Amino acid sequence: MPSQSFDLGDVAMFPVGAIGEPGQRLFYFQAFGAGTEVCIKCEKVQALTLATQLMTVIPPLPSDAE
Repeated sequence: MPSQSFDLGDVAMFPVGAIGEPGQRLFYFQAFGAGTEVCIKCEKVQALTLATQLMTVIPPLPSDAE
């Protein structure tokens, strides 16, 4: 299967989710931006690794508590 790339511009969200019962779950990683939604099926470890990497390159949101 050929790889695909997407230019989402300013991405609004990067949610990671799971569907199904423990032991039978399907994990997915999503990106939303520029009117496009991309969903990628992945393994649990891949979802964790992607989320961890994004946290290192995306600055945290300011706290509302201040």
